[in-house]
Amino acid sequence: MTKTVAIVTGGSRGIGHATAMRLAKDFSVLVLVARNRTKLEDTAAVVRSAGAEALVIDADLAEPTAAANVVERTLSAFGRIDALLKVAGAVPGVDLLEMTDEQWASGMEGKFHGARRLTIQAGDALKASQGAIVFASRHQRSSAMVGAFGMDLPRDTRCRRLLSTEAV
Repeated sequence: MTKTVAIVTGGSRGIGHATAMRLAKDFSVLVLVARNRTKLEDTAAVVRSAGAEALVIDADLAEPTAAANVVERTLSAFGRIDALLKVAGAVPGVDLLEMTDEQWASGMEGKFHGARRLTIQAGDALKASQGAIVFASRHQRSSAMVGAFGMDLPRDTRCRRLLSTEAV
């Protein structure tokens, strides 16, 4: 039986952790990526208890080489990628009108450029598996509203189910 593999970023807490817990029901393997290895190991334990394998990669996707490393390690271990779920990492709890250029640039590097790099690196593997890409982020620190953008690389319903109201 072919294993199905999903990369989940931001998996150490919050939306990323909840996403990993839910996807452990649908995927054979979850590759968990975030900066905090200790918290990632906690998420991995929950994923394993749900019956899925977990590969923990502590990486900062704001670093230009991190995306290539994540994809290389995933393909080396499992030979495929079926889904990429880029859950934005933490943002400073600063009002936009008070945010410095450095805080803004740091957020852009990690959340947007990191997501773009990871998508580019995983693109060929996702096309080969007819996989899916989902970007998700909480809009405000004080709000539970979640925004998501997904690309269905044809006929994969796993990520569409993730976005349904009863999924998480």
